[in-house]
Amino acid sequence: MEKSPNLKLFWTLNILFITEWIFFAIGVDDRKTWMLENAMTLLFIAPVVYYYLKGVFSNSSYVMIFIFLVIHTLGAHYTYSLVPYDEWSKDILGTSLNELLGFERNHYDRLVHFMFGLLVFLPLIDLFSAKSPLKKSWLVSYVLLVLAAASTAYELIEWGAAVTFGGETGMAYLGTQGDVWDAHKDIALATLGSFLAIPFLKLRKSEK
Repeated sequence: MEKSPNLKLFWTLNILFITEWIFFAIGVDDRKTWMLENAMTLLFIAPVVYYYLKGVFSNSSYVMIFIFLVIHTLGAHYTYSLVPYDEWSKDILGTSLNELLGFERNHYDRLVHFMFGLLVFLPLIDLFSAKSPLKKSWLVSYVLLVLAAASTAYELIEWGAAVTFGGETGMAYLGTQGDVWDAHKDIALATLGSFLAIPFLKLRKSEK
């Protein structure tokens, strides 16, 4: 069910994101990798804004998209495999998060793949509810499959970009960090996130 957009929320989140994007566009270590990471972001923003203003996306969905874009922009600034979350953990908590959890690599990219499934599930439910005649039970299954397919497609895009650009830029964008199962784990985490997002359907009901 389409509803009028919350323009205060719309402008607040848009201004916050633009400010964050500009801030993290400065002082980038690897500009080529940053441009690759942001290319799909720019393609993603226009339809999101359009469908929110058309009343397709709920307020909750718009907030979730905002959160995902923020953590993606942060990852693009540092290059995903170099996001210094462990240094932040040492400074704030006085302990290494990697050592505490037994990590042997930088897992920021894994977090974002998981958050993709978790945060994009509800927006896709909104979108397909408005554009598809599918019943609710089938709609949820369809969105879960779409997210798994989108995650797989992204891994293929990463592979294609890495082959095309080659060298350090290609490897930085691919971000496997020596893990031959990196793509499989990323897809699995995105799929897990989408399943765990099913309770978010209650947020959608509360806004009707």
